[in-house]
Amino acid sequence: MKSYTQTLMIQAFTVLFSVFLLLLKPLPDLWMNIACYLLAMAGATVFLWLTSKKPLNEVDKEAKEVQAAMEKLNFEVQVASSQVASVSEQLYITLDENNSFANTVFLQTRDMAELNRQVNENIRQTVDVVKHLMETLEEGIANGAVRD
Repeated sequence: MKSYTQTLMIQAFTVLFSVFLLLLKPLPDLWMNIACYLLAMAGATVFLWLTSKKPLNEVDKEAKEVQAAMEKLNFEVQVASSQVASVSEQLYITLDENNSFANTVFLQTRDMAELNRQVNENIRQTVDVVKHLMETLEEGIANGAVRD
């Protein structure tokens, strides 16, 4: 912004100076007045071009620094992206293992439930047999078939 303001000030000064000079002390011929004005403007243009080279070089330097920073940022983003992809793959593997383990536990639980049902059925049958034996024994005692 500084170089832009400086450029405008120099151009304005050059235009005013050349117009003021030509109005106060005009040259005898019109073409000489035009030539002087053009020479003053050409000189101001060359001066501005030479003085604006430095800010342009600074802008070019800043652009290169920004480009280098962007390349570094791009590299860091690629590294972070790679790490995210790696973690995602690990999570997928862990989730797959978890699902497999949960399926195995479910199948084993179902098998244990069936074994538990069979054990309960066997206990019920055993209790029924013992109950039947007790009833038979009590009937025998009641009928006098069993003695001390």
